[in-house]
Amino acid sequence: MSAEDVTPNGQAYSYPAWVDTAAIPPVMHPHVPTSPQSSPTKAIPTDLKKLKKSARKGKYKGTLGERDNLWYQICIRKVSAGHGIYDEVSKDVFLESNSSKDENLVFPAFVDQNYVFTYYLNSEGKQKLSQLLCVISSTRPDIIYCPLMVPVASLLLHFMDCSQAYDCLAALHTSNTYKHMEQTRSGHESFRMTFGKLVQRFSSSVHKLIVQKTNGNPQEVYDDWLFWILRDLPIHHLIRVMDCYLMEGLKIFYRVGFRVWCSTRNTEVGFQFRGLSRSVIGAYQTKVKVTADDVDGSRSSPQSLSVPIALRRSGSTIVTGKQVIFIITVQSILHNKIASNHLELAAYPFLNLSAESCVHVRGSRFLINTFSSACEYCEPTILLIKTMDDEVFGAYLSTCWGQRNDEEQKTPYFGTGESFMFSLSPEEKKYPWVGLIDNNKVSGPSDHAAHLFMRAQANLIAVGGGGGDGICLDGDLTKGRTKACITFNNPPLAKEEVFQTRVIEVLTLRF
Repeated sequence: MSAEDVTPNGQAYSYPAWVDTAAIPPVMHPHVPTSPQSSPTKAIPTDLKKLKKSARKGKYKGTLGERDNLWYQICIRKVSAGHGIYDEVSKDVFLESNSSKDENLVFPAFVDQNYVFTYYLNSEGKQKLSQLLCVISSTRPDIIYCPLMVPVASLLLHFMDCSQAYDCLAALHTSNTYKHMEQTRSGHESFRMTFGKLVQRFSSSVHKLIVQKTNGNPQEVYDDWLFWILRDLPIHHLIRVMDCYLMEGLKIFYRVGFRVWCSTRNTEVGFQFRGLSRSVIGAYQTKVKVTADDVDGSRSSPQSLSVPIALRRSGSTIVTGKQVIFIITVQSILHNKIASNHLELAAYPFLNLSAESCVHVRGSRFLINTFSSACEYCEPTILLIKTMDDEVFGAYLSTCWGQRNDEEQKTPYFGTGESFMFSLSPEEKKYPWVGLIDNNKVSGPSDHAAHLFMRAQANLIAVGGGGGDGICLDGDLTKGRTKACITFNNPPLAKEEVFQTRVIEVLTLRF
């Protein structure tokens, strides 16, 4: 028995019956405690910053027995877990009494077989994993492609039952703080492919070495970086990665990937790269995603797609359904959705978009906090403004307004480079994020003003910044301002800098 297999009281930790305990190798690492007395006994911190610091420094590395409580509390700390949902749904999913005893594992369509890592689950554990994923698929039909689901679910099942694991996975998917799993093929590919760009930016010497060793084809290495972590790391190291991942989301995988490559330089190098912030990572992901969409779009542009596009209803008094489709099409969202579902188009020949008006203001004094709360968890959204001069303009916003409450926000701005501004009347024109304009820059966008996407405060909401707000609405939403801004390189969207609003709407899209 290793020191990692004891509880804080020094007792042997008993894995669930569906884990093959005998197959788990002993810990072979000099930094792991060698006696039960060295295991921490303090309660799990309630302060998020202290908890993140504890996870990063490996405070829990000697106590596998705490993982069931630790991971569960991390996952549901901001979510009201739906206790009992798994048991109720599983009864409907597995109506036949012998279905759970089928020796052939059944995985939902969103599973990628290349990422099926079950670690030390025995045959019973693998059946539980299969059932858990089927219940997830039943309750979350919006999940299209999610390779990380299997390894994360497998690790959770090493320390808890299916009901608790379901609560954790459901909480991760509904988290408004950090993204833990991509749910489409294009999203996952942009996440995966960004790693090579980050290495090139933050560790050029390592990148040059990879180029040299691969005869000028570094992508051969970068294509496999997730497998270094999910498949190749020893289980006890992977558990520590999970501690940080559950706290901080997908960003941790990039940091661990850096740690694997640069392990001979600094033991903490993965968390010490200056400038490897969430906003910079998001900027690179956006560039990779849009570049990939542009390449696909050159083969089959949204206008040339043979798949019919239908809008069930726009719910808008400002724009027509055709204009809503124009806004989405110029962003290549339609092409992105179709590309990620290309195998299912025969079953679903129509791509239906429902744009529901979640905020509608017509010349009334509407408090801005009411606006923000109404749009709290809508993502993405389209902000539409019609002025007293009948000018129509707005912004496509990729991030929910609830992000303003992120406890780790260091500035009042949030959002990603998938956002853009547009004008519909008197002319139709799009103003994309400036970070997408020059795709030849290896170093990536670094100007602070280029990342001022969204801002929401007690007395205003704003889109774009640097030199002025692209769009700014005051506290009662009856008037606003528009200026040229650096973030989107747009001109003022109205003929007057200060305008009176006739109608304001926010549409949320349902794909």
